Amino acid sequence: FFCFVQHMTTVSETLVEFPFEPKTVSGNIVNYQELDVRVDGPTPVTATAIKRGNEHFISFVTTVTGDYKITLKHNGESLVRTPVTVTVKLQQDDDNNSSRDLGEDLSQLDETSKKHPVRFQVEAKDKQGNAIHGHEFVAEIAGPEAIHGIEINAEGGKLLITFETNVTSGEFIVGIKYKGEHIYRSPYTVTLTKSNDSEKKEEVAQLDPEDDHRTIQFRVDAKMSDGSSVGGGNLTVNVDHGPDTTWDPKVVVEGSQLLVTFKTRTLGNYTVSVLNHGSHIAGSPFNLQM
Repeated sequence: FFCFVQHMTTVSETLVEFPFEPKTVSGNIVNYQELDVRVDGPTPVTATAIKRGNEHFISFVTTVTGDYKITLKHNGESLVRTPVTVTVKLQQDDDNNSSRDLGEDLSQLDETSKKHPVRFQVEAKDKQGNAIHGHEFVAEIAGPEAIHGIEINAEGGKLLITFETNVTSGEFIVGIKYKGEHIYRSPYTVTLTKSNDSEKKEEVAQLDPEDDHRTIQFRVDAKMSDGSSVGGGNLTVNVDHGPDTTWDPKVVVEGSQLLVTFKTRTLGNYTVSVLNHGSHIAGSPFNLQM
């Protein structure tokens, strides 16, 4: 995450709630109440893992600004996208009760106290690339600052995600789920940058380019478990388990072998099933270690 570095300042009590996914890097879903939670920062805090509806948060209260590093583990194994660092910043309401550096820029404080709209659009597809026609989407957003007013509008096969933040630049990790499962290419990295047009003072959200991923490929024999040839049957690929979201699974017949590919952002251990008319081919599911 991109974080803003601030001088340590005493402020009124600030509640920090950071969203997380109770999933280890090896792909196991774990009990949030069994997590080892550690927060390192400019002052000691007591942090707890909580659940609100279908969402999970690390919650703590502090009176000191600065960077707080959150480490989450389950039986010694780190959770996905951790450790992370969140920043507690000076808010306008704390101005009268806080000691401030003599050189602090008042105009900068005014700028960071404003809410800025962020908007971006993604495809309404599941991990297999199939169109989603429902509206049961949930957003999980983490970044350098608290966010407000999250909205997801589905129209024409696209999802328009909007939220507000007090920062004018930085990176946000945005997870979009449908019925508890990440959609196509989720989670997304959204980079917020200030427009060059100083009169408009708009913030522009951009998804990372599509080449921000790894293509995983491997070859297997084009045979069923009884030794018969797969031929040009109805072949499908499912990535059953792994440390991160995957998308664009494909299988191509190359003579006596099958070329299997999928995309992900994270290397690790993946379990991949290759099916012919719904039945596993010889050796499926396959365990990949990368």
